[in-house]
Amino acid sequence: MALAAAIRFPQRVERLVLAAPVSPDIPPSALDRLLARPRVGAASVRAGFGAAGLGLALPPVRSLAHRAVRELSPEQVAATAAEWRTAGVWKSFYAEQRFLVSELPTLAPQVRGLAMHTTILYGARDRIAPPAHALSLRRSLQNAQLVSADRDGHMLPQQRPELVAEAIVRAA
Repeated sequence: MALAAAIRFPQRVERLVLAAPVSPDIPPSALDRLLARPRVGAASVRAGFGAAGLGLALPPVRSLAHRAVRELSPEQVAATAAEWRTAGVWKSFYAEQRFLVSELPTLAPQVRGLAMHTTILYGARDRIAPPAHALSLRRSLQNAQLVSADRDGHMLPQQRPELVAEAIVRAA
């Protein structure tokens, strides 16, 4: 969505910081396409976030989540669980999936014309937006810098908030 804003309003966007981005040059996966479908996707996303929220509310699961992402305290995991059970989270995720499938691929030619300074942060262990997405964007953007979080995955703002904040401060 940040790329779309930069394309639509280049006079307002001087710099970009993209954290765990997806590339318009890489087609969405079969799962992404399924989750973007009007009925089955919306129902699946709603059920998935609801079930994950309920699961994370259980102390043993919360403990496992904390061990998987040490940067998140048990209280933060509990807050995430409560948030995931609300309609806003699944609806936002579903809207992003629909954009990913329907609009992102159409941006590929326009991304190649973007010249603003861009910092691309990516997790070397990201399974949701694998490093190939960041590398593809780097090839497409005229003035981009890659920053790898070698031991991290897709949740860079949660796993490496200092890295994300530093990139934003440098871009400002």
